[in-house]
Amino acid sequence: MLKGIPTLDMQAHLEDDMGRYYHEKGDTFDKVSKRYLSDAAAVASVLVSELANQRTLTFERRSDTQTIELLKKHKLDDRLKKMKEWPFGE
Repeated sequence: MLKGIPTLDMQAHLEDDMGRYYHEKGDTFDKVSKRYLSDAAAVASVLVSELANQRTLTFERRSDTQTIELLKKHKLDDRLKKMKEWPFGE
């Protein structure tokens, strides 16, 4: 994404307790729902298979300017800067 390559982000409903430790120190594998993990793997495998077999999908790489505009539009610039992951200077 930071190099201008289109990406895909899949999100799903999480039970109330599942989000408490999301990407935090307490986010350990023992909290993973086997059913959710299995469902996510099934959906991802079908999606990847379908995308891999499409003949008409075309994507253009975004310029740095376009990428910056997109990240700012979705309010990701501050988060990336705080994480020291912002590759575009000030």
